[in-house]
Amino acid sequence: FAQGGWCDALDFSPSGKKLAIRKQHTFVHQDLYLVDRESGEVELITTHEGNAEYGAPAWLPDESGFFFRTNEGRDRFGVSFYDARKKTATYILTTHWDISQISLSRDGANLAITSNEDGYSALVVYDAKTMRPIAEQSFPRGIINRARWSCDGRHLAFVFESATQSKNVWMWSKNENRHWLLTHLPSRVPERIFVEPELIHYASFDDLHVPAFLFLPQKRTDKVPVIINIHGGPEEQYRPVFDALTQYFTYRGYAVVAPIVRGSAGYGKKYLA
Repeated sequence: FAQGGWCDALDFSPSGKKLAIRKQHTFVHQDLYLVDRESGEVELITTHEGNAEYGAPAWLPDESGFFFRTNEGRDRFGVSFYDARKKTATYILTTHWDISQISLSRDGANLAITSNEDGYSALVVYDAKTMRPIAEQSFPRGIINRARWSCDGRHLAFVFESATQSKNVWMWSKNENRHWLLTHLPSRVPERIFVEPELIHYASFDDLHVPAFLFLPQKRTDKVPVIINIHGGPEEQYRPVFDALTQYFTYRGYAVVAPIVRGSAGYGKKYLA
Protein backbone atom coordinates (compact mmCIF):
# COMPACT_ATOMS: atom_id res chain seq x y z
CA PHE A 1 0.00 0.00 0.00
CA ALA A 2 1.83 3.09 -1.23
CA GLN A 3 -0.37 6.10 -1.81
CA GLY A 4 1.88 8.63 -0.15
CA GLY A 5 1.14 10.57 2.99
CA TRP A 6 1.01 9.27 6.55
CA CYS A 7 -0.59 5.82 6.63
CA ASP A 8 -1.30 3.56 9.62
CA ALA A 9 -2.05 -0.17 9.45
CA LEU A 10 -4.92 -0.44 11.95
CA ASP A 11 -6.08 -4.05 12.11
CA PHE A 12 -6.76 -7.27 10.20
CA SER A 13 -10.20 -8.80 9.75
CA PRO A 14 -10.69 -12.04 11.77
CA SER A 15 -9.70 -14.23 8.79
CA GLY A 16 -6.68 -12.05 8.05
CA LYS A 17 -7.86 -11.48 4.48
CA LYS A 18 -8.48 -7.77 4.84
CA LEU A 19 -6.39 -5.02 6.37
CA ALA A 20 -7.74 -1.62 7.43
CA ILE A 21 -5.45 1.31 6.71
CA ARG A 22 -5.95 4.89 7.85
CA LYS A 23 -4.47 7.67 5.75
CA GLN A 24 -3.96 10.99 7.49
CA HIS A 25 -4.05 14.04 5.24
CA THR A 26 -3.92 16.26 8.33
CA PHE A 27 -4.49 15.65 12.03
CA VAL A 28 -8.22 16.20 11.55
CA HIS A 29 -8.67 14.96 7.97
CA GLN A 30 -8.39 11.21 7.43
CA ASP A 31 -9.59 8.37 5.22
CA LEU A 32 -10.15 4.68 5.92
CA TYR A 33 -9.24 1.99 3.36
CA LEU A 34 -9.76 -1.78 3.20
CA VAL A 35 -7.06 -3.76 1.42
CA ASP A 36 -7.88 -7.28 0.21
CA ARG A 37 -4.67 -9.27 0.74
CA GLU A 38 -5.65 -11.95 -1.80
CA SER A 39 -6.80 -9.80 -4.72
CA GLY A 40 -4.83 -6.66 -3.88
CA GLU A 41 -7.99 -4.56 -4.25
CA VAL A 42 -7.94 -1.26 -2.35
CA GLU A 43 -11.34 0.09 -1.30
CA LEU A 44 -11.94 3.59 0.08
CA ILE A 45 -14.86 3.20 2.48
CA THR A 46 -15.05 6.72 3.90
CA THR A 47 -16.01 9.02 1.07
CA HIS A 48 -16.94 12.26 2.83
CA GLU A 49 -16.84 16.04 2.79
CA GLY A 50 -15.04 18.21 5.33
CA ASN A 51 -12.79 17.05 8.14
CA ALA A 52 -13.31 13.60 9.62
CA GLU A 53 -11.29 11.19 11.77
CA TYR A 54 -11.55 7.41 12.00
CA GLY A 55 -10.57 4.77 14.55
CA ALA A 56 -9.58 1.13 14.12
CA PRO A 57 -12.31 -1.32 13.09
CA ALA A 58 -13.74 -3.86 15.54
CA TRP A 59 -14.87 -6.67 13.24
CA LEU A 60 -17.78 -9.04 13.76
CA PRO A 61 -16.54 -12.66 13.69
CA ASP A 62 -18.32 -13.42 10.38
CA GLU A 63 -16.76 -10.31 8.78
CA SER A 64 -20.20 -8.96 7.84
CA GLY A 65 -19.16 -5.58 9.20
CA PHE A 66 -17.31 -3.70 11.89
CA PHE A 67 -17.70 -0.98 14.52
CA PHE A 68 -15.43 2.07 14.54
CA ARG A 69 -15.04 5.53 16.06
CA THR A 70 -15.56 8.57 13.88
CA ASN A 71 -16.64 12.20 13.94
CA GLU A 72 -17.67 12.30 10.29
CA GLY A 73 -20.45 14.86 9.91
CA ARG A 74 -20.50 15.53 13.66
CA ASP A 75 -18.72 17.78 16.12
CA ARG A 76 -17.78 14.88 18.42
CA PHE A 77 -16.78 11.24 18.10
CA GLY A 78 -19.49 8.60 18.04
CA VAL A 79 -19.61 4.91 17.19
CA SER A 80 -20.52 3.88 13.65
CA PHE A 81 -21.17 0.46 12.10
CA TYR A 82 -19.94 -0.38 8.60
CA ASP A 83 -22.04 -2.99 6.78
CA ALA A 84 -19.58 -4.83 4.51
CA ARG A 85 -22.37 -6.22 2.30
CA LYS A 86 -24.22 -2.93 1.77
CA LYS A 87 -20.98 -0.92 1.92
CA THR A 88 -22.64 1.71 4.10
CA ALA A 89 -21.79 3.19 7.51
CA THR A 90 -24.38 4.26 10.08
CA TYR A 91 -24.02 5.89 13.49
CA ILE A 92 -25.27 3.58 16.24
CA LEU A 93 -24.17 5.58 19.30
CA THR A 94 -23.66 9.30 19.82
CA THR A 95 -23.37 11.18 23.10
CA HIS A 96 -22.50 14.66 24.29
CA TRP A 97 -18.90 13.49 24.84
CA ASP A 98 -16.18 12.08 22.61
CA ILE A 99 -16.03 8.29 22.33
CA SER A 100 -12.35 7.58 22.92
CA GLN A 101 -12.07 3.76 22.66
CA ILE A 102 -14.10 0.72 21.64
CA SER A 103 -13.40 -2.99 22.17
CA LEU A 104 -15.54 -5.83 20.78
CA SER A 105 -15.56 -9.29 22.35
CA ARG A 106 -14.31 -12.06 20.08
CA ASP A 107 -17.80 -13.60 19.75
CA GLY A 108 -19.22 -10.21 18.70
CA ALA A 109 -21.67 -10.18 21.61
CA ASN A 110 -20.45 -7.23 23.71
CA LEU A 111 -18.95 -3.85 22.98
CA ALA A 112 -16.95 -2.00 25.64
CA ILE A 113 -17.04 1.74 24.99
CA THR A 114 -14.95 4.35 26.78
CA SER A 115 -15.91 8.03 26.59
CA ASN A 116 -13.88 11.11 27.42
CA GLU A 117 -15.99 13.19 29.80
CA ASP A 118 -14.24 16.46 30.62
CA GLY A 119 -10.91 14.64 30.55
CA TYR A 120 -12.03 11.70 32.69
CA SER A 121 -12.92 8.24 31.35
CA ALA A 122 -16.29 6.52 31.64
CA LEU A 123 -16.66 2.84 30.68
CA VAL A 124 -19.95 1.24 29.59
CA VAL A 125 -20.44 -2.29 28.20
CA TYR A 126 -23.18 -2.69 25.57
CA ASP A 127 -25.00 -5.56 23.92
CA ALA A 128 -23.51 -5.29 20.42
CA LYS A 129 -26.77 -6.31 18.67
CA THR A 130 -29.21 -4.03 20.48
CA MET A 131 -26.74 -1.37 21.74
CA ARG A 132 -28.41 -1.50 25.13
CA PRO A 133 -26.05 -0.96 28.07
CA ILE A 134 -25.57 -4.08 30.18
CA ALA A 135 -23.04 -2.69 32.66
CA GLU A 136 -21.72 0.71 33.66
CA GLN A 137 -18.58 0.67 35.77
CA SER A 138 -17.79 3.27 38.44
CA PHE A 139 -14.13 3.92 39.09
CA PRO A 140 -12.16 6.60 40.88
CA ARG A 141 -11.81 9.58 38.55
CA GLY A 142 -9.09 8.74 36.06
CA ILE A 143 -8.16 7.47 32.62
CA ILE A 144 -8.91 4.07 31.05
CA ASN A 145 -6.81 2.73 28.17
CA ARG A 146 -6.17 -0.47 26.20
CA ALA A 147 -9.38 -2.32 27.08
CA ARG A 148 -9.13 -5.93 25.83
CA TRP A 149 -11.55 -8.87 26.10
CA SER A 150 -10.50 -12.36 27.14
CA CYS A 151 -10.84 -15.02 24.42
CA ASP A 152 -14.06 -16.38 25.98
CA GLY A 153 -15.61 -12.91 26.39
CA ARG A 154 -16.08 -13.33 30.16
CA HIS A 155 -13.49 -10.77 31.29
CA LEU A 156 -12.33 -7.33 30.23
CA ALA A 157 -8.81 -6.17 31.12
CA PHE A 158 -7.75 -2.53 30.91
CA VAL A 159 -5.15 -0.06 32.13
CA PHE A 160 -6.30 2.55 34.63
CA GLU A 161 -4.44 5.55 36.04
CA SER A 162 -5.34 8.78 37.77
CA ALA A 163 -3.64 11.95 38.98
CA THR A 164 -2.74 10.15 42.22
CA GLN A 165 -2.23 6.57 40.94
CA SER A 166 0.23 5.36 38.34
CA LYS A 167 -0.79 2.83 35.66
CA ASN A 168 -2.10 -0.54 36.76
CA VAL A 169 -4.08 -3.33 35.13
CA TRP A 170 -7.69 -3.84 36.22
CA MET A 171 -10.13 -6.65 35.40
CA TRP A 172 -13.92 -6.70 34.98
CA SER A 173 -16.00 -9.88 35.16
CA LYS A 174 -19.09 -9.99 32.96
CA ASN A 175 -20.74 -12.80 34.94
CA GLU A 176 -20.18 -11.13 38.31
CA ASN A 177 -20.37 -7.51 37.08
CA ARG A 178 -17.52 -6.43 39.31
CA HIS A 179 -14.03 -5.08 38.76
CA TRP A 180 -10.82 -5.36 40.74
CA LEU A 181 -7.20 -4.30 40.74
CA LEU A 182 -5.02 -6.95 39.11
CA THR A 183 -1.56 -5.39 39.52
CA HIS A 184 -0.11 -2.90 41.95
CA LEU A 185 2.91 -0.88 40.93
CA PRO A 186 4.86 -0.26 44.13
CA SER A 187 5.84 3.27 45.09
CA ARG A 188 8.25 4.49 47.73
CA VAL A 189 6.24 7.72 47.93
CA PRO A 190 3.05 7.40 50.03
CA GLU A 191 -0.09 8.07 48.01
CA ARG A 192 -1.54 10.31 50.74
CA ILE A 193 0.82 13.15 49.78
CA PHE A 194 -0.39 13.23 46.17
CA VAL A 195 -2.87 15.92 45.15
CA GLU A 196 -6.11 15.31 43.27
CA PRO A 197 -6.80 18.22 40.90
CA GLU A 198 -9.98 20.26 40.75
CA LEU A 199 -11.61 20.67 37.34
CA ILE A 200 -12.43 24.35 36.85
CA HIS A 201 -13.76 26.43 33.95
CA TYR A 202 -13.07 30.07 33.17
CA ALA A 203 -14.44 32.43 30.54
CA SER A 204 -12.00 33.71 27.93
CA PHE A 205 -12.11 37.11 26.19
CA ASP A 206 -14.84 35.94 23.78
CA ASP A 207 -16.83 34.08 26.48
CA LEU A 208 -15.43 30.71 25.40
CA HIS A 209 -15.37 28.54 28.54
CA VAL A 210 -11.94 26.98 28.93
CA PRO A 211 -11.52 23.94 31.21
CA ALA A 212 -8.43 23.60 33.38
CA PHE A 213 -7.12 21.26 36.04
CA LEU A 214 -6.03 23.05 39.23
CA PHE A 215 -3.56 21.36 41.57
CA LEU A 216 -3.28 23.08 44.96
CA PRO A 217 -0.60 22.17 47.51
CA GLN A 218 -1.86 20.52 50.67
CA LYS A 219 0.20 22.89 52.80
CA ARG A 220 -0.32 26.48 51.75
CA THR A 221 -0.86 30.04 52.88
CA ASP A 222 -3.24 32.55 51.31
CA LYS A 223 -0.85 33.15 48.41
CA VAL A 224 1.22 30.48 46.70
CA PRO A 225 3.46 30.55 43.61
CA VAL A 226 1.73 29.25 40.51
CA ILE A 227 3.06 27.24 37.57
CA ILE A 228 0.95 27.28 34.38
CA ASN A 229 1.47 24.04 32.45
CA ILE A 230 0.34 24.37 28.81
CA HIS A 231 0.28 21.00 27.06
CA GLY A 232 1.99 20.33 23.75
CA GLY A 233 0.47 19.18 20.51
CA PRO A 234 -1.08 21.63 19.87
CA GLU A 235 -4.03 19.37 18.94
CA GLU A 236 -3.83 17.41 22.17
CA GLN A 237 -5.56 17.46 25.55
CA TYR A 238 -4.30 17.62 29.11
CA ARG A 239 -5.83 14.73 31.00
CA PRO A 240 -5.40 13.98 34.72
CA VAL A 241 -2.86 11.16 34.43
CA PHE A 242 -0.17 10.54 37.01
CA ASP A 243 2.51 13.22 36.57
CA ALA A 244 5.40 12.88 39.01
CA LEU A 245 6.75 16.36 38.24
CA THR A 246 3.40 18.04 38.96
CA GLN A 247 3.10 16.11 42.22
CA TYR A 248 6.65 17.15 43.15
CA PHE A 249 5.83 20.83 42.62
CA THR A 250 2.64 20.68 44.70
CA TYR A 251 4.59 18.90 47.47
CA ARG A 252 7.08 21.79 47.39
CA GLY A 253 4.26 24.33 47.81
CA TYR A 254 3.45 25.35 44.25
CA ALA A 255 0.03 25.45 42.64
CA VAL A 256 -0.12 24.02 39.12
CA VAL A 257 -2.75 25.05 36.56
CA ALA A 258 -3.11 22.91 33.43
CA PRO A 259 -5.55 24.60 31.00
CA ILE A 260 -7.18 22.82 28.06
CA VAL A 261 -6.38 25.81 25.85
CA ARG A 262 -8.46 26.61 22.77
CA GLY A 263 -7.30 24.42 19.90
CA SER A 264 -7.17 21.36 22.17
CA ALA A 265 -8.75 17.99 21.36
CA GLY A 266 -11.42 16.30 23.46
CA TYR A 267 -14.13 18.96 23.12
CA GLY A 268 -15.17 18.61 19.51
CA LYS A 269 -14.18 20.01 16.12
CA LYS A 270 -15.39 23.55 16.87
CA TYR A 271 -13.24 23.80 19.99
CA LEU A 272 -10.27 22.29 18.17
CA ALA A 273 -10.58 24.92 15.43
